[in-house]
Amino acid sequence: MTAAGPLDLPDLTGLTVLVVDDNDDAVEILSTFLEACGAHVLFARSARDGLAHIEATPRLDAVVTDVSMPQMDGVEFARRIRQHPRRGRQETGCR
Repeated sequence: MTAAGPLDLPDLTGLTVLVVDDNDDAVEILSTFLEACGAHVLFARSARDGLAHIEATPRLDAVVTDVSMPQMDGVEFARRIRQHPRRGRQETGCR
């Protein structure tokens, strides 16, 4: 068996990414990966908290969201981002 070589991670230096997920493990894994790629990571444990970040943060380059969250799911969260006066022209999508 051979040792694994270094990972060829994408360079996300200078990007701010918001991670929105109600699962603590998912937030930790995504945040760790994105930070290893050089991104500045913000996180929220609910869509409502995510909307507060969107309102308060002058620059967000990407949002990674869970689709199935209580109270407001990721699809509705994406709709609300599109309706936001400053963010409405940004590309949105859910996976």
